[in-house]
Amino acid sequence: MKLAQDGLDTANEALEELKTSPGKLLVDSWRVDQKYHAKLVEGFSSPEDVNYLEFVRKKFEKMKRNSEEKVRQVQERRP
Repeated sequence: MKLAQDGLDTANEALEELKTSPGKLLVDSWRVDQKYHAKLVEGFSSPEDVNYLEFVRKKFEKMKRNSEEKVRQVQERRP
């Protein structure tokens, strides 16, 4: 349950940060994506690319949905 909740918390925090001050999060995401998912960022010019911001937002929204589902499943299995 803790892992599922941690994923949900991380996604919520990232989505909030994207609304208030996205700079550092976008730069950090860019570095990770370039290193581990280079093909995914080929079409973006930089972390400041508006389309990259939307890409990252969608990635964290998907993470949130997946984490919510995991939390729900764990709660259902509790006695």
